[in-house]
Amino acid sequence: MAVTGKQHIQVIRQRDPDVPEHLDFAFLREKGLEHIGKFSGRIWTDHNTHDPGITTLEALIYAILDLGYRTQLPIEDLLAQDPVPQRDNNFFTPAEILTCNPVTITDYRKLLMEIEGVRNAWLEPSRDNTFYYDQKKDCFCKPSDQVDEDDPANCFHKIELNGLYHVFIELEKVNNETPAEEAVRKTKIIKAVHDLLSAHRNLCEDFDDITIMRTQRVKLCADVEIYRDADPTQVYAEIARRLRDFVAPSVRFYSLQAMLERGKTIEEIYAGRPYLLNMDHAKNDASKYLSYGFIDTDELEQLPRRREIHISDLYTVIHEVEGVATVRDLCLTGDRFNECSNVNECGGQLNWRIHLLDNHLPSLEVDDITLHLFSAGGQLSVNVDKINKSIGSYRKSRLTDPYLDSKPPLGIFREDIASYTSIQNDFPRVYGIGETGLPENAGLLRQAQAFQLQAYLLFFDRLLADYLNQLGNIREIFSLEQESLRRADQKHTYFSKPHLPQEIPALNELTLFDVGKNKGINEGIALAIPVDVETLKDALCVVEAKFDKTLVIKDFNECNTTNTPNSEVVEQITYSNRNTRDADTSQIQRDFERKNYVEDIRFDLTGYYFILWPKSTPNLAMVSGLHFATQKEARQAANLAAFLGAWQDNWTALNNQ
Repeated sequence: MAVTGKQHIQVIRQRDPDVPEHLDFAFLREKGLEHIGKFSGRIWTDHNTHDPGITTLEALIYAILDLGYRTQLPIEDLLAQDPVPQRDNNFFTPAEILTCNPVTITDYRKLLMEIEGVRNAWLEPSRDNTFYYDQKKDCFCKPSDQVDEDDPANCFHKIELNGLYHVFIELEKVNNETPAEEAVRKTKIIKAVHDLLSAHRNLCEDFDDITIMRTQRVKLCADVEIYRDADPTQVYAEIARRLRDFVAPSVRFYSLQAMLERGKTIEEIYAGRPYLLNMDHAKNDASKYLSYGFIDTDELEQLPRRREIHISDLYTVIHEVEGVATVRDLCLTGDRFNECSNVNECGGQLNWRIHLLDNHLPSLEVDDITLHLFSAGGQLSVNVDKINKSIGSYRKSRLTDPYLDSKPPLGIFREDIASYTSIQNDFPRVYGIGETGLPENAGLLRQAQAFQLQAYLLFFDRLLADYLNQLGNIREIFSLEQESLRRADQKHTYFSKPHLPQEIPALNELTLFDVGKNKGINEGIALAIPVDVETLKDALCVVEAKFDKTLVIKDFNECNTTNTPNSEVVEQITYSNRNTRDADTSQIQRDFERKNYVEDIRFDLTGYYFILWPKSTPNLAMVSGLHFATQKEARQAANLAAFLGAWQDNWTALNNQ
């Protein structure tokens, strides 16, 4: 776009910068002409569109554009399957590839909270595992007497064991539970904790003991002044909720998407997280990957095991609530708390730090919170029972796969991604090489010219068809499936089509032999073996008398030729001197080159085979070294034998005599 003053003039650009060069016809044509000029010089100077060479160039460019278009399709489409499988065997999901055993204490805390009924968990290194090494007795012990380590005569050396941990478990609250039911539940959870830790413990680490934390109930009373325009009901509810969550915080679980939205990387989310399957112990069956979700490491590490409560922290929590002006008084007491009309009547002592009992965690329910709200106009009244019922409590719940894992993106399955149409069909009809071909009255010269051009273009057809076949099998190239589970046709890195599509014009006339059509014919195999004609005719009479025998040509190059009751063996012809052998070989080559031979397809007990009768050597015949399932396969093999037999390099001499 050109700009002149305040006038904006829009122009059409000759080349769209958004179109890549491999999809730009003009760019590819320009590069093709540069290449032609570089290599042909003055030999080829007519680069106009009517020139057959330029027509060929443009047809090939069109084919390349098609390849480029298919190649730049979304990778999801190139890898799509039809139908969509229940489980993709080509790619790992994050939960399958990024999960690992826990390593740090935080990892173990997350692991333990996957147990049903566990609200929180802590691991603390054990500091009371001190042993002494007795040099005299050469053993470890715990002396009954105090050891004086500074005494030169002391024979005990202090050793502190690392890698041992105390485990503390906070249980979720269960309402209306009898003491017997509570005892059974605790026993089951302790066993589940032990089994889970044992299954995932690190090398040289163990767990000393598992302690179920008890609850130390606390109650709070506070006089709070709020602003005149604040809603007392909302302020009361928010203060009560925040105080409860501060004294007895709950660990929050998030879905995978929620963690990503919080700015966590996929590696951080799955770090130290084992791949847990939900085990149905009754059926001994592992079902889908189930979990309560993901825990934010930063949040969890801010929730250490509480051993004391600071009153100043409670003041801060209340002050942070919107609408609170000031906190006049506050007290925190134990179970002896009674209803009060103000803080001075609550019976508690204002201690700025309250220590909790050993192996106890504080519990502050909203029913144990009494708040007296004031404003400039005096004390305010609220419906406390209604507020307490409206304050919900957080409880973890199981999530399923969609919230715990990210599946590979699904693309659009394109059935024709590897289909190929010959570039011969893109040429003008006047060339006579497309599907319509030449007119019936075309002369031999014109037919030969069309065949020559088709044979030249066949090389391009081969390259283009193989490229698309490779693109259509790109999923197999990147497959992560075990090699033992893959089919034979999947164990490749280059997926070349065994033979060209039959839709290519004049393919059968242009290809004397197509390897893909001849099963069992491999390099180095004896395709045809020379035998004596009289011996062969005698054997044929036996084989074809009742068709209950197999003609076997004994190749002296094969040491394992075996005779069976159902086989009629004919030995390969041998020569007494080299000159006679070479003369016969040369004569057979000339017969094959001039098509001066008779092709004979026969059938025996094993299958079809061929015999080639060279007319210039009536004493010799070339007999198939293989048997084929169909007459067509045998005929194709015969054509191949005659074609290859016209060159000396394809003959193998058993010796140089």
